Amino acid sequence: MSRRINTGSRRERVNVKERLVMYIITSMIVTLLPFIIVLYDYWDSHQPKLGAVGSGVRAGFDAFSIIMLIIIFLAGVLNLIVALKRYQDFKKSQS
Repeated sequence: MSRRINTGSRRERVNVKERLVMYIITSMIVTLLPFIIVLYDYWDSHQPKLGAVGSGVRAGFDAFSIIMLIIIFLAGVLNLIVALKRYQDFKKSQS
């Protein structure tokens, strides 16, 4: 399956390159997001929760939350692979 990206004017090529770079950056952010959420939850679970805030007991992640974090991570990784492949194809079409 060979997909050729538009190699029209210079301005169009720059727009395609900018879109592909943004796609890569967004995929990297989505890949890192679950780790940031887990680190925040770990930090928050070790903060004292006494008085009006809570009873001092902190529940961790439930199964649904863990599954959602795994799905978010996998979506980021798969999109990163696609973004890198598309960027590589764009670079080849420029040569």
